[in-house]
Amino acid sequence: MRIWKLLLLPAAIGIALLGWRWASTPSPAPQAPPNVLLVSIDSLRADRVHAMGNPHETSPTIDALARDGVLFRNAVSSSSWTIPAHMTLLTGMLPGEHGVIAPTRQLREDVVTLADAFRVNGYATAGFVSGPTVRGVYGFAQGFETYDDDTIVAPNRLLSQKGITSPTIAELASGWLERWHASDERKPFFLFLHWWDVHYDYEPPPPYDRMFDPDYRGTITSDGFEMNPAIHAGMPEEDLQHLLALYDGELRFTDEHIGRVIALLDRLGVLDDTLVVVTADHGDEFFEHGGKGHGHTLFEEVVHIPLVIRYPRRVPAGQVVERQVRLVDVAPTVLGLVGVTPPPGFGSRTSFPDVGGRDLTPWITDPERIGDLPDLPAILELRKGLIAVRTNEHKLIVHLKNHHPPYLFDLVADRAETKNLASDDPSSPTADVQARLMELVTGWRREIPTLPRAYKRLTLEPELERRLEALGYVKPRSKRRQRRKAAATQPAPEATAAPTPPSAPAPH
Repeated sequence: MRIWKLLLLPAAIGIALLGWRWASTPSPAPQAPPNVLLVSIDSLRADRVHAMGNPHETSPTIDALARDGVLFRNAVSSSSWTIPAHMTLLTGMLPGEHGVIAPTRQLREDVVTLADAFRVNGYATAGFVSGPTVRGVYGFAQGFETYDDDTIVAPNRLLSQKGITSPTIAELASGWLERWHASDERKPFFLFLHWWDVHYDYEPPPPYDRMFDPDYRGTITSDGFEMNPAIHAGMPEEDLQHLLALYDGELRFTDEHIGRVIALLDRLGVLDDTLVVVTADHGDEFFEHGGKGHGHTLFEEVVHIPLVIRYPRRVPAGQVVERQVRLVDVAPTVLGLVGVTPPPGFGSRTSFPDVGGRDLTPWITDPERIGDLPDLPAILELRKGLIAVRTNEHKLIVHLKNHHPPYLFDLVADRAETKNLASDDPSSPTADVQARLMELVTGWRREIPTLPRAYKRLTLEPELERRLEALGYVKPRSKRRQRRKAAATQPAPEATAAPTPPSAPAPH
């Protein structure tokens, strides 16, 4: 029997997870269906995780899960902001399929979610979330018997942006797990936890605010991150590094509270019978391509995400997958690993080759096949026509509704995406690659209108609209009216090629 021992010591604000120890003898197959814990850390870019190369010790819990499971070093999201990416995570559908790409859209009730799939298979289902862009009103609550999107978000419209939320998520999850464990008729569970503290503003509590740059003597803060004029391209390097250190502090703080939930599962004796998945929806930009925040571009800093899966009953420990996998693969893989047959209507409905979600179970459960994952092209989408296609070797970014030039990057030689290889010259060395990727883009866009419509219009409640305005996800009503009036009265501008990288407006 594999044994995990968690050594917990008091920290300044709670409990800090220091390490795990386990034996190497494989466990027998479980007699009952396994539990599932799905963890999403909002705004966490892959390169700030210690196991993904960050020299700072930001993520001991995530790193330990990776050591005893599989670490995907090349996982990519489906978008660069919360609503469409999380809907992909919980439906196994791309944004072009589910259509929930704006705060004024919600998933249709007849669409089958991951929680639906577990609930109809006899699972207890619960979700606890800490940000307004994963409110149940968008369809995220479908299939959950318990979906708490009020405890943190409702009391104060800025609490989830500027407050400290990880302890509350850990307490809510722990209380639910204790009640589940004490119940007379205990069903397997599907538990979804959404952690928001890594999202800007970056204001971790002590000692995490000084943990990774204790000698900083400047005055910069992340207050009002996206609107703060002091946070700009070309700002002093020591101030920029301080922002990154605050971001890292938020991750370490969040990671330790995730560790509290993992420790509880171990104490209840169900950790090895629980499939644990840790991932993110997108990352944040820190001026790598001139911008900040997220939801504007599809560069690596906002679409390259962490993905870790631990399930010792089926997934051999210590595996590292270098080949590309997608956020859209997570839902079918979770069902495949626990042996749940997807209900009719679940997941991607596209027939477009290799674009829809794929169950990765056959590869990650067999160490001899782990290196043979097929080439799975990733489609990444933002509103206003910004779309990218990414493979193991290249990424093409195009804007279908304006005249930005395309961007083509060699991700093997230039992971930072500093050299644009796109060209109109058919004799260019990369012309064939560019043409092949453009065929994927145009083919996918042609197919979207043929797919069943999975969303409907949503009228925002006034309080939710105010919260989204505070976060910059929607513009104030007065500005929206002014913009519509101006668009109706002004002639269309002449098309010009923009010298700046292709980007979409913020998800307003």
